[in-house]
Amino acid sequence: MLPTLRRKLEALAERRDELERLLAEPSVAGDQAKFRALSREFAGLEPLAAALAAESRARADLEAAEAMRADPELRELAEDEVAAANARLAELDDTLMTLLVPRDARDDGGIYLEVRAGTGGDEAAIFAGDLLRMYTRYAERQGWRVDIESANPGEHGGFREAVARIEGTGVYARLKFESGTHRVQRVPETESQGRIHTSAATVAIIPVEEEGEPVEINPADLRVDTFRSSGAGGQHVNKTDSAIRITHLPSGVVVESQTERSQHANRDKAMKRLRATLAEAEAERRAAATAASRKLQVGSGDRSQRIRTYNYPQGRITDHRVEGLTLYDLPGVMDGALDPWSTASRANTRRTNWPGCPGRRHDPQGLNHEREAGTVEKIKGKTYEREIESLQLELVAMARWARHRGERIAIVLEGRDTAGKGGTAKAITEHLDTRQYRVVALPKPSEREQGEWYFQRYVRHLPSAGEIVLFDRSWYNRAGVEQVMGFATEEQVQAFLLQVPAFEKLLVDGGIRLFKYWLCCDQEQQEERFAERREDPLKAWKLSPIDFEARMRYDDYTRAREAMLAATHTPHAPWTLVDYNHQKSGRLALIRNLLDRLPDVSVPECHPELAPLQGKPSRERYGVLQPIPHYQIDDDA
Repeated sequence: MLPTLRRKLEALAERRDELERLLAEPSVAGDQAKFRALSREFAGLEPLAAALAAESRARADLEAAEAMRADPELRELAEDEVAAANARLAELDDTLMTLLVPRDARDDGGIYLEVRAGTGGDEAAIFAGDLLRMYTRYAERQGWRVDIESANPGEHGGFREAVARIEGTGVYARLKFESGTHRVQRVPETESQGRIHTSAATVAIIPVEEEGEPVEINPADLRVDTFRSSGAGGQHVNKTDSAIRITHLPSGVVVESQTERSQHANRDKAMKRLRATLAEAEAERRAAATAASRKLQVGSGDRSQRIRTYNYPQGRITDHRVEGLTLYDLPGVMDGALDPWSTASRANTRRTNWPGCPGRRHDPQGLNHEREAGTVEKIKGKTYEREIESLQLELVAMARWARHRGERIAIVLEGRDTAGKGGTAKAITEHLDTRQYRVVALPKPSEREQGEWYFQRYVRHLPSAGEIVLFDRSWYNRAGVEQVMGFATEEQVQAFLLQVPAFEKLLVDGGIRLFKYWLCCDQEQQEERFAERREDPLKAWKLSPIDFEARMRYDDYTRAREAMLAATHTPHAPWTLVDYNHQKSGRLALIRNLLDRLPDVSVPECHPELAPLQGKPSRERYGVLQPIPHYQIDDDA
């Protein structure tokens, strides 16, 4: 942990001790508002104090175990205790980092839950009703109170719109990440032909505002002017400076009162009116902020803006905000088992607020360069086949949409040798129309191409309308292999890094959907794959003398990659890093990410009816030439 964070923890622990002393003072106990505020602050710091105490005990256990190492008879036991203490300290360090995240003051309060049907007609309304039931069941599990404020039922069930108020401890903290567009893929109850539809519903989480305290006005913020009243009222009113004009300098609000005979009475009326005006302005500000928050949360309700997908045929739920968060417990989640989502969202917030915490390196470009050990598990063959088939069905639908809309899609696959670029391109295109896609893997530039503008040879291969092009290595050769192997000068590399953001901006502004993926793998995995290819006669052709030379420059490639990512990771053309230490897992993750970043718009398939044949089916006839004999298999071989 960084020293600055350690000092922050110590300061918070000192504040907790100070609060404990303040709460014991009679003067504080007599002031209910102050006592309530201090008690709330004390309760918020209690988990941190408990974690610090546990860390202190763990450090003491570690020191005792270290001392035991000197005794030969206890050394083996000491090693086990040292390992356990270190594991406990790492766990507590992570807990303390979580507790350091600035806490939202509204976390303990209640919420207004607003669920509305989005794209999808009656099915969207039915799904909105399912979501409302899911949150209601979750609230019941937590012991919260749910009151339906308003509801507009759908024609075939569910709700077009429903608003519920949920009260309890920590409601906003647990549900604030649920806001956004929720997408569902299933066969609707209203579908008679068994086709899968995609619909959406929006969820907005609005925190319940506490009753505002009376408006406090600083006398130093007021300019008070007196003047003589005008109009009817007698000699006293017209001849004395009884009228009052008060200007609130911070807001510019001006109020007057001249109806009373006394200056004090006019001042009292003017101050009441000023307080009411300021309170109304504050209420309008809060209402505008709430409306803006609601609009920001729910967006347009379109399926492409989803934060989560509920896929009923696969029993899968995927959260698109947290990388790799997919569960296969759809019935349980729809019955209110939302804790995995709440925990993962809060952990993701911790990583965002504290990028220096364990498992993530500080990364100003927003690229996750590292992975935690053991995060990628091998996928069994049958599971992989099931998952890749499902994704390839979506790829076919995506290609149909691209052709229908005239979309131009370019996918850049970069990475180390043996990472798996070719296999990924094959998995993406396996079931696509060969007339619609191209895989571009350019050889060494010819003498003519070497005299051209560097990007010129790649421009020729950019996609046309309705086409998908995959670059198995691309213009980024200049910042990778050409730089590391000395095929490009330092001046050429620096010029490339300066030019490529503008080049890609032209592509994107011209209507090309550009996706850039870097496939990552450890050197140990790379060595295994090199050895496998060398021994397999069907794969040996993939290895070249340059590959063997590059194998010895793993760290040089790492440095070149980091410089390239820092210069070319832009808002219009961002990089996505995919862990390819296990290639099947990597392929699934990459294809899922690609599909999630494209609009979820389905184009109906056109399958005309097959007219019956006229007469019996004809047999193939041969005249001038005859077919070659059938391939004979020797069963005894």
